[in-house]
Amino acid sequence: KRFFTGNINAPVPSYPPFPGGTEAHLLRAQIALITSECSISPSGFYIEDDDTDEGIKGIKKVEEMDEYKSVDDLKDLGSWIHHEVRINLN
Repeated sequence: KRFFTGNINAPVPSYPPFPGGTEAHLLRAQIALITSECSISPSGFYIEDDDTDEGIKGIKKVEEMDEYKSVDDLKDLGSWIHHEVRINLN
């Protein structure tokens, strides 16, 4: 665990060494992690993109949806999926 000191130039002592080494880099990493975990969309709104480079999984918005989900369907947690690439799979 690591607490922020409020000084973005403060070093981040850790083992193994944290890439970048300052709290500014750690803060950016935390923001990226939170953003990737909180970006959700209704299932079926995005599909996997086959035109990606370097083996990276991509997504694209569906051009036309056959039918939209009702409000009652959207109340079910199973109707939602993450649309960002997961940073930590652990």
